[in-house]
Amino acid sequence: MTKNSADRTGETSATDQQPPSARRTVQAFSAGGIVLRGQDMQREILLVGRDQQYRGSQLWALPKGTPIPGESAQQTALREVREETGIEVAITGFAGVIAYSFLERGTRYRKRVAYYTMVAIGGDTSLHDHEYDFVAWFPLEEARHAMRYTNEADLVRKTTEGPMPIKPGDNSL
Repeated sequence: MTKNSADRTGETSATDQQPPSARRTVQAFSAGGIVLRGQDMQREILLVGRDQQYRGSQLWALPKGTPIPGESAQQTALREVREETGIEVAITGFAGVIAYSFLERGTRYRKRVAYYTMVAIGGDTSLHDHEYDFVAWFPLEEARHAMRYTNEADLVRKTTEGPMPIKPGDNSL
């Protein structure tokens, strides 16, 4: 079987040898954060990154991850941002949900990711876990160009123009 390499738009760079009708589809959910600091034109965003030797570049993205049983979307976002970045954060608003699909080992994943706006309240980027190679603060405009995934960059653009508040009791994500 050929290993699939998929991006967030669902495009694959290798063909899957199973017929499309034999593919299993899995619904997946994650939550993450758009961590901002600074004011107005000086605002920066926290991104996670890794070297991608096969592309000769770095991947920069928003921190996110999968819930553990019994965890709300907000709890997942707080935990995952802390683990992946080393930064303690507080939620300041709801940014939105992005959806995408990808192939991995013959399985089609349809993923939804809820993002929350956040501010840093402590921690240190040197304390990030090993899931990513780098954690760095970027000026907003530079981050939008550095981010690998267009859907995340678009959400950051919309969010920094005016984040939406968290709806009380919104556990539907």
